[in-house]
Amino acid sequence: MASAFDVSCRTLRYYEEIGLLKSFRNEESLYRYYDEDSLKKLEEILFLKSLGLSMKEILKVLTIYDMEKFKTSLVNRLETLLDESNTISRERSRIEKLLVHLDSGVGVKLSDIMAELHHSEEDRQQQVRSYEEEEKVRSPRECLDVRIVQLKPCRVAYYRSSGKSPEYDVLRVMEEWASRRGLLDLFSTRNFGFNNPSPSPESEEYGYEVWLTVTQETEPSGGVGMKDFSGGLYAVISTHLHDIAENWKAISRWVESNDEYCAGRHQCLEEIISPDWFDESAVQFDLYYPILRRQ
Repeated sequence: MASAFDVSCRTLRYYEEIGLLKSFRNEESLYRYYDEDSLKKLEEILFLKSLGLSMKEILKVLTIYDMEKFKTSLVNRLETLLDESNTISRERSRIEKLLVHLDSGVGVKLSDIMAELHHSEEDRQQQVRSYEEEEKVRSPRECLDVRIVQLKPCRVAYYRSSGKSPEYDVLRVMEEWASRRGLLDLFSTRNFGFNNPSPSPESEEYGYEVWLTVTQETEPSGGVGMKDFSGGLYAVISTHLHDIAENWKAISRWVESNDEYCAGRHQCLEEIISPDWFDESAVQFDLYYPILRRQ
């Protein structure tokens, strides 16, 4: 099956380990065999991968059948593709204009061409910003895909570190700790993080704390502690790493202008939605902004 679908045997075994595929062993030859259902499931996996979805998103689609999550994943992927398309279009326009100058045969300095391109792009961006601001005024709540989520109480393992980039230090410690216990292989495990304390203008250093959901029987060890999280009501949006600061501001504005909800005092959270915590190009987050229903 590996050669038929152009995937490696290692990839097939990984899909089995995370519960997406099932195989049957021939006791004499020790070969793995896959039935018709597994073949169809592999086609679905590869199709969803071709759309650019992460393995965690694919797991949710094919095991939980959460169509709302599936829709959110597709919307996020479409936004990423649109951003990439805009970047390609902008680069193409620059090259075409530059070639026009070069083909003219007139001795123009590169700095002059750059200045002309810069001014024309500024004019275009100003028109786009004006249009976007007008749209936000007309429909401020339609700019974000906000979900209202009630997080249930749970027990979490936690680890905190401080520094100029504490996220990576914390995640490495937590990944090693969780891997030894097989927690990262469980689909039920969830990963949350938040600034603790938040950055300040006075210092480049700040703190970051990571939570990993565990069972009541899990014991603290290796500097990783345990505590109970009481849960709460949240407004949630999805984001990629490069947009995370802007989207925190956006969800804050959404709550401030909302007639049904107001800001709560429970913990803000960033849920890591990614098969690889350290791949900045792929890592995704769900931002959880604490809210309360207005009286």
